[in-house]
Amino acid sequence: METTVSSDHGTFEWPETIPDSTVNISCPNGPSGATANRKCTNNSTWESPNVTFCATSVISNQFRNISKVNVTAENVVSIFENLTDLVMSTTDAADQNTDNIRTVSAILNQTAILLSDPKIIMNLSSSELLMTTENTVQILDSIEEWSPAVVETESNNIINSFERIIDALINQDNFTNVTVVENDIALKGESFQQAVFNGIEFTAASISKHSNNLHVNLCTTHCVI
Repeated sequence: METTVSSDHGTFEWPETIPDSTVNISCPNGPSGATANRKCTNNSTWESPNVTFCATSVISNQFRNISKVNVTAENVVSIFENLTDLVMSTTDAADQNTDNIRTVSAILNQTAILLSDPKIIMNLSSSELLMTTENTVQILDSIEEWSPAVVETESNNIINSFERIIDALINQDNFTNVTVVENDIALKGESFQQAVFNGIEFTAASISKHSNNLHVNLCTTHCVI
């Protein structure tokens, strides 16, 4: 058996194998089901291992650590700041995996349950709820870059949690207005007097560059309740 250590992906122990064959072993940091492989050549020497599908040690450990934290009114803001930073730094495709998106989904669900309690809402300031909402939007914007196959595993749960978090924000007694805009997601909440409400207009623009020309596409929606 030969042991190799990757500074990014952990320690791999390669079992004895016959010449001119390839051995597969589980990735030490996941994700679930992912393997690394290495070929033993005809002259009984190892080629360099292929660890492309293995998650990195640092990111995996950070996701494991944050998954163990219980979300409370006292730590919800700091947890979301840390989770936002972590998701934004998860740029390796192997780290953008189902294990880690389950952690994201679980934390969002915990938070949605927490904020559904009126007593909790009363103990949180408007700024704390706004920061949590802004971080939630940033998290969703970041995971838009992950593989669709990965995102689909938790998309319904994540959207459901997001809607409940937004409900908690806009149902505050002193709620006024909020606007959060990221690359792929825009959120706007606005309070109004229903008796004088005549509708609201949303305009979104997408900018793309083709050759040396700049194209701006506008989409406007008018909503009336």
